[in-house]
Amino acid sequence: MTIGKLCYALVTTLLVTMTGCGDVQDANESQTSQAVTGCELDCPGGPVLTCSQPCSVTATTLNCNGTITTCPAPPPPSVCGNGIKEAGETCDDHNNNSFDRCSPDCLHACQSGTIWCDCTAEHCTTATRCNIECSL
Repeated sequence: MTIGKLCYALVTTLLVTMTGCGDVQDANESQTSQAVTGCELDCPGGPVLTCSQPCSVTATTLNCNGTITTCPAPPPPSVCGNGIKEAGETCDDHNNNSFDRCSPDCLHACQSGTIWCDCTAEHCTTATRCNIECSL
């Protein structure tokens, strides 16, 4: 995203200045054509705000011809081990321990009858196999 860069577009013989032209959308669209069509703001972790009228952008705000739209606040980061399966987690079992059905980083859920074992290699396996690996 380009923020704070001045872009100039010749629109019906007027030189219009727009601050903060957005991303170039594809190989056929240059910064100049972006300025002619408006502004774009890629909200962190969220939607893309666009405007086809005179506009300007800051890091989190789009001013579209006087109508100001602010990016929504990003969701709080997930917390592994709190017992709540949140964005980015595959499982969350109230702890950050190995040897249960959820890996300590909450990214791997083991199937029924297996546990997360990280003695020699991180993977789901049976408790018997994990005990053998851990005794090596």
